[in-house]
Amino acid sequence: MTNFENYPFVSVESSDRVSHSKKHVYGNVSRLLKEALDLVVYDEGKDVGTETELKLVDQETEYDPPIDLSKLIPDGMSELSYNDSLSSISSNELRLPENGYNEYLSEDDPKKIMVWDISGMHDMNKKSKAWNQFLALVNENNPCILILQNVKLCASKFTGICAKIPSKYNEGTIPPTYEQELEDGSFIDNLMKTSFKKYKVIHSLASWRVRGQMILLKKSFTPKRIRYNLNIKQNAKYHNHEGRVVIIEFDSFYLMSLITPGNGWITESIKQRKKWDLELTTFLKASKYIKAVIMVGNLNCSPEDIDVSNPAALKLEKTAVLHEEEQHGYPGTREVDRNGFEETLKAGDLWDVYRFMNPVEVEESESDSNALASTAKNPKYTSIVQTGDKCKCAVRTTLALMSTKFLRNIKSCEILGTMADLKPFGWRHLPVGLTLRVPKNKKI
Repeated sequence: MTNFENYPFVSVESSDRVSHSKKHVYGNVSRLLKEALDLVVYDEGKDVGTETELKLVDQETEYDPPIDLSKLIPDGMSELSYNDSLSSISSNELRLPENGYNEYLSEDDPKKIMVWDISGMHDMNKKSKAWNQFLALVNENNPCILILQNVKLCASKFTGICAKIPSKYNEGTIPPTYEQELEDGSFIDNLMKTSFKKYKVIHSLASWRVRGQMILLKKSFTPKRIRYNLNIKQNAKYHNHEGRVVIIEFDSFYLMSLITPGNGWITESIKQRKKWDLELTTFLKASKYIKAVIMVGNLNCSPEDIDVSNPAALKLEKTAVLHEEEQHGYPGTREVDRNGFEETLKAGDLWDVYRFMNPVEVEESESDSNALASTAKNPKYTSIVQTGDKCKCAVRTTLALMSTKFLRNIKSCEILGTMADLKPFGWRHLPVGLTLRVPKNKKI
């Protein structure tokens, strides 16, 4: 019998989840966590579980200190206290389960999830070779849930009206024409009758052709609830103004499909991201003891230098508008991005699943960012960005995060496709596939 009393399980510092500042941090922490969760090896049809004892934190007596959200609050916005944060609707939605927190995947819940930032459904559909290649990948993997982000289709009476939360970001936008609304509605209808006929669609679309996402769920699955915004004081049926949020509740977990706003080049985008981070961390704090969270999507952050092919080049990017040092660098690779990402991990007790399953061992002597990125044993990225000097860099920004106690249910997390697929007439981003399984040995 293995004693895991001294293993860094729940007590692992949040910085260890995203930082290579310590020698072999991912090599050790991920390996020990996998052993503690019976995840060292998993072969289909083989019972590899061993009888284990695992001491978990008693949430009533030992818990993380509350997250200081003050640095995430935009100007002119007051912080929400937890007691003041729940409306009657969200109180029912987020109430504690009668049978306690479920650490195991339900047999009836979806087990294969694929997420792809498609960067425009119409544009991708016109690239017949790239589109057919993606459909072949979908057929090969046969996901229970297929998430298509940044579809850039407009909400209308043809696609389905998405009641929006009022936002100043809607001002000055050009509404779609009747022809565009009809075109988008016909396009979705045709897809659901042909390529995706075994799925039903859940979508959150903007009022014009920007952002938005479609969640394709196999018809055999029925969600318990669906939420379209992060603000837990807001009625769940109201959509983010750009369709950035879809939260689907299943029996054993929340699936959060998010398109995180980028920390752009102007002050306004920085404030928008801060507001987003505040709402996200507040939601995660309210839900972390209720049900496991699986968060997927383009989170607009490369968690560390190992997730960037040329960190030095991207760190040189800056704008005349943003003067603070933490705001220097290409959006998604800045210090402020990574600080916000770490706050998200802490608020929800989450782990970066791809890096958890694909650890990279780094010596302390490898302090040079570019050397770290180029000598890593398993670098893989999800998209290409271009700097001001026309230097192209690969980044990993499409991520999958998961609650620590739910990690025992992972079978695999992969970046699908190859870097060769990222070309002008191909894909803009690579899909990410997450496969779950019910552990064969549930005894703790």
